[in-house]
Amino acid sequence: DAFAWLGDAVYADIRTKTRDGHRGREYRGEAFHEAAFHQVKEYEPYARLRATSDVIGTWDDHDYGYNNVGKDWAHKDFAKRAFLDFLDEPIDSERRTRDGGVYDAVDYVNPDGRRVRVVLLDLRWDMEEGDDAREGTLMSEAQWSWLRDVLSSEPRADLTAIGSSIQVLEAGYLMLQGIARFSEPARMVAEGLESWTRTPSQQR
Repeated sequence: DAFAWLGDAVYADIRTKTRDGHRGREYRGEAFHEAAFHQVKEYEPYARLRATSDVIGTWDDHDYGYNNVGKDWAHKDFAKRAFLDFLDEPIDSERRTRDGGVYDAVDYVNPDGRRVRVVLLDLRWDMEEGDDAREGTLMSEAQWSWLRDVLSSEPRADLTAIGSSIQVLEAGYLMLQGIARFSEPARMVAEGLESWTRTPSQQR
């Protein structure tokens, strides 16, 4: 069995309220951040899951550290180490040592030889929101190159599942994060992957 985190395993920031009634969020610091991961890791039902399943995952903004933060997050290097410790990532793994985010790919092979490839994207480490003058960016060129290699690598997978931490539907269907501000949906289509901008019923 396998279990995949797709973001917000912990909240390293908390809601705040000023004297004049304005609401916001506050990063509680690296000690709080690390302790939050430890608390989840020691939670008994999750500990039982870890004992019986392969736990993999990627992050979103709150376990990265702060609401909607991206490329310029001041605590990103600490957050990467703490998150990978949380996942029990080997200390010498490429995921730890490369200059970049926590994206990953894991293959699972059934007894009959069928291969399932789980691809986990990092949509926070290099995220830059767009504005009227330019499109935003979710993934670096290095991660795009890695993704192309993973999708075409041998042995080929019988099934590939791609997990990401934020919604990937266009604005009309979004509940929270507006991915329409970013260039990736159009690029995914151009590179021959299934459209991120249509619901399954619209893809027929």
